[in-house]
Amino acid sequence: MRHFFRPDVADLVALTRRARWLLTFRLLLAVAPMLSWQAMPSARSGELIDVQAAVGAYLVLVLIFEQVRRFGRTATLWVIAVAMLLDGAFLAWCFRLLGGVQGPLVHVLVLYTLAITLLASFRSGIKTTTWNSLMLLTVLVADVDGTLGRSLLGSAFPRAQFTVLLAAMWTTTFTTAAFAAVNERELRRRRYDMQVLRGFAVAMEDCWDTSEIMTGLAKVTTVELLARRALVVIEGVPGATSRAAAGKGAVWYSTTSEQACTTDACPWPPGSIIEEAIASGKTQLLEYVEADADAWLSAHMPEAREVVLIPLARESRVRGVLVFEHAGRGVLSRLFTPGIERRMVSTAEQAAAHAALAISRAALLLQTRSAAETDALTGLANRGTFDTVLAREIQGNLVNGFGCAVALIDLDHFKMVNDTYGHQVGDAVLIALANCLRTTSRRNDLPARYGGEEFAVIMPAVSAVEALRFAERLRAAVESMDSPVCVTASIGVAIASESASTPVDLLAEADAALYEAKGAGRNRVVAKDARAESAL
Repeated sequence: MRHFFRPDVADLVALTRRARWLLTFRLLLAVAPMLSWQAMPSARSGELIDVQAAVGAYLVLVLIFEQVRRFGRTATLWVIAVAMLLDGAFLAWCFRLLGGVQGPLVHVLVLYTLAITLLASFRSGIKTTTWNSLMLLTVLVADVDGTLGRSLLGSAFPRAQFTVLLAAMWTTTFTTAAFAAVNERELRRRRYDMQVLRGFAVAMEDCWDTSEIMTGLAKVTTVELLARRALVVIEGVPGATSRAAAGKGAVWYSTTSEQACTTDACPWPPGSIIEEAIASGKTQLLEYVEADADAWLSAHMPEAREVVLIPLARESRVRGVLVFEHAGRGVLSRLFTPGIERRMVSTAEQAAAHAALAISRAALLLQTRSAAETDALTGLANRGTFDTVLAREIQGNLVNGFGCAVALIDLDHFKMVNDTYGHQVGDAVLIALANCLRTTSRRNDLPARYGGEEFAVIMPAVSAVEALRFAERLRAAVESMDSPVCVTASIGVAIASESASTPVDLLAEADAALYEAKGAGRNRVVAKDARAESAL
């Protein structure tokens, strides 16, 4: 099982973009004291030249910080932090020059708190509000005490008004931070899901094994989406088993057992929950799985609650379903967010769609390979596959000395069958012979259609005596097989040896043996090997 992904969730908004937004906001912030001076003459407590000097110095420092920011990410982080300290000092000084708690800067301070919390982060908003509160308190106390020279705000400390201002700033900060934290958390989760899906899709592009695709989908559901357990079921997967390839079986993977299983018969009964989900093509949500309603699913996911069934339908090539159980949650979480999260279901649906596409692609590749490697009429290996395997087995015999034999089978008087009964009956006879070869051959043997009415069997790791005994069993099986027309076969057998150490030489000996069997009266086995002939 390959490792699919572990996404790295970075900042939701690029740092440089945040820095540009903050620069724009600071330029507007620099204009605010001048606009307040012009719009509210009654709030003036200082001199215009002092306001202009503060604004000019602030703009110069902001532009310097903007140049420093271009040195990279670390410089940008430092600039953002130091600029927030500068903002606090600037606002506090203009606060003193424009009427203090009675002036228009109180509204600017609240708006500044809101903007920083949204543009930077809710943590930065809390830190900035703390700094601004300290700066305002310091300026007010210094003004009242005369530390800054002539008092501009009066001799009495405005405790009540200052408390209201602080309350407004902190209420704005905490309220904005709370909503921003919730929204940021949801955005991070959605971005994480997108990265999970992107990584899964990339992994599926290079995956051509159905079992590995199913395992990957189940792992994504449990590891990334935090499902408690998952089950992936595919019905009639080509290449799973012989019957499953015909659409009668199934293959499934469960995170409980962590292994893929196959069956030659559909394991769930008609009308089961899985069958309904596959047939409907829509996601099914279940509070729990009833053992009486679906014993098979209940056995694989016992006592499952909050179950999701997502069909894996893709252009009718795949019939399957992803089943997973939502992870257990606490009592409070169930009270506030009952049921199954829609985000989780949506992400799982998209992952299931990627998996269905990958399985369809793998099935199509398997069918393409099968078409290229097998004979269309009989389903046996074709001549190209036969030649490739024979060369490999002979090479293995030369290296390991395990033995290798070839049997050439030719139907006796097959042309007469075609001329008498027609080619459709002849094809039926060839198909019957192919089935006879499948049932008679050993597990490691390769039966193939050699050409026309000639067939061949490659027998790896076999002795001369075993090869002849197999050929004789095959001859008898052909004579008694279920066929539209009773036929017999002549068989020539050749054993790999020093004189037949190449595919060409071995086939030449087998062909010579076959010719000899036909010349001796047909319906017999002839071997080009003294040890084999003695066995007869």
